[in-house]
Amino acid sequence: RLTPSPIRIPNETPLASASIGQIHGALLDSGQAVVVKVRRPGVVEQVDLDLALLRKTASVAEGRSDTAKLLQLRAVTDELDQHLRAELDFVEEAHNAELIAQVIDEFRDDLFVPRVIRPYVTPEVLVLERVEGVKVGEHPSLAPERAAELARSFFRAYIRQVTVNGLYHADPHRGNVLLTDDGRLALLDFGLIGRLDDDTRASLALLLLAVAQNRADDVADLIVSLSLTTAESDEVGFVHDLRRKLPRYHWRPLAGI
Repeated sequence: RLTPSPIRIPNETPLASASIGQIHGALLDSGQAVVVKVRRPGVVEQVDLDLALLRKTASVAEGRSDTAKLLQLRAVTDELDQHLRAELDFVEEAHNAELIAQVIDEFRDDLFVPRVIRPYVTPEVLVLERVEGVKVGEHPSLAPERAAELARSFFRAYIRQVTVNGLYHADPHRGNVLLTDDGRLALLDFGLIGRLDDDTRASLALLLLAVAQNRADDVADLIVSLSLTTAESDEVGFVHDLRRKLPRYHWRPLAGI
C-alpha cells in the first residue's frame, strides 16, 4: 500500500481475474487510465504446497519407472518451480514485459506491449497503461486486408523472437492478445517468457528453413537432435516416414494442411 496513494481505484470489481491475480481499472493522480494487477493473498503458500506434492510424486515415479527417468520428471518439476515462482513475482513480470517490448519494437505499427508504469511495481502489485480493445476474433469491423497484415506481423514477430532473440512471450492464448481500438495487437501478461540457448535457437531456425525447402532428411536429423531418444527409438523409420509425408505438404497453404 502506497501512502498517500497516487492511484485511485474507483470500482473494486475486477476487469479480469485468474488463478494468481486479478486486474482492476484505476486512475493516476495525473488522470492517466491504468490497470492495477494484484496478486491473490495466500497464493504463494498454495504454490509451495502444490510444488512439494509434485516433487514427491516425481521422485517416487522416477524410482519406479524407466519412462519417468527418461522424461526426467524431477528436472521438469524443478523447471516448473522456477517458472511458477517467477510468475508470482510482478517485478519479474514487469522486467519481462519491457524486454519483449524491445524485441518487438520493429513491429510497433502492428504489435506492442502496454507500458509498465514505474515506480509502481512490487512483487505483489503491477501497474500498466490501460489499453482498450477486444479479444482477437470478436471484432466485427476489421477489414480482411488489415487482419492479414496483423496476422503476418504477429507470426513474423514470434519467429523472430524464437529464432533470432531466443526470448519470447510464452503464453499467447486469446486472452493475452488484445485487438486495440486503433487496430493493433497488444500482447498482455508476461508472467511467463521462454528462453532458448543458442544451440537450440539455431536448430529451430534451421528446422524451419528445412521444412520450407522440403528437405526431409535435414528435418528428421534436426528433430532428432532436439529430442530425447533411446536405443529403442526407431530413427530409421522416422526418417522414412518424413521422406514419404513431408513432400505432400510442400507449397500447400496452411488451410490445406
